[in-house]
Amino acid sequence: MPKPGWIIGFVPPLNWSGVGALLAGIMALGIGAMWTTTASSQPVAPSTLIVWSEPAGSDFDVWFSQVIDEKWTAPERVALAPEFLDALPCAAETDDGHVVVWTRFTKPGVNELVYAVRNAQGWKPVESFNTGMVLNMASTLVKDADGTLWLGWAGFDGSDDDIYVSRWEDNKWSARRRVNRNDFQPDVLPQLAVGENGRPWIRWRSLEASGYVEMISEYDGQNWSEERLLPTPESDGVRRDLDREIRERRLASLPEVPDFVSDPGKSCMTVMDTFPIQTLRLPKPPLVPPSEG
Repeated sequence: MPKPGWIIGFVPPLNWSGVGALLAGIMALGIGAMWTTTASSQPVAPSTLIVWSEPAGSDFDVWFSQVIDEKWTAPERVALAPEFLDALPCAAETDDGHVVVWTRFTKPGVNELVYAVRNAQGWKPVESFNTGMVLNMASTLVKDADGTLWLGWAGFDGSDDDIYVSRWEDNKWSARRRVNRNDFQPDVLPQLAVGENGRPWIRWRSLEASGYVEMISEYDGQNWSEERLLPTPESDGVRRDLDREIRERRLASLPEVPDFVSDPGKSCMTVMDTFPIQTLRLPKPPLVPPSEG
């Protein structure tokens, strides 16, 4: 289980040069918060999934496990691609199985968003989501009250980083939609969630003159709203569904990471329940454990 003081975020070690501003931003920022948590004593939900990157020679492969009868199933390799480096996965349930989305580094300075679907027959071949971006990072998933599965991520088009969303339709992802202003300022580290109205919204970090600030966009059933600052706790009539307390509760509710995951800092756990946040990248341990005193 995550230990106190771990920091969210993972980027695998790369020998390539020029991976780009988006990758550097993720390495430098993490999620931007340190959380203190305790191990959960709650029963493991049957809709709990974990995906992670595992070293495979000179590259990384993506693996999957789920909870059945309150136990983790044997790990399954989602795809074998020794010529690529696969990292930053996340997973969710679909109507007839599961889908895993991850970043595939194809060459220095370029990566793509790919996904694989799992049904009763097993894993289908990997599909590429043609986002049109040079770099695609920090994917996040959530299923809304209507049962629609949403994907969010940060994409770098060669000039700046933007936040995009897509939804799962007919066993594939719909065309991307940008939710932030096209202002040539870096927008990174998205997190999808479901609001009290059952509809999705997305939070991310945007670089302003004073530094990085929290931004949000909300879906009204037809369109995504214009970006706006995440309200502060003192704002009247507005609840911060993605504030520190909510994220700590989600992290604290997760079961222990199974022993076959060699590095929890390269994993993402999903619980398909009614909690606002469903997918969460697990923390990376610090070099020096925090003191208990």
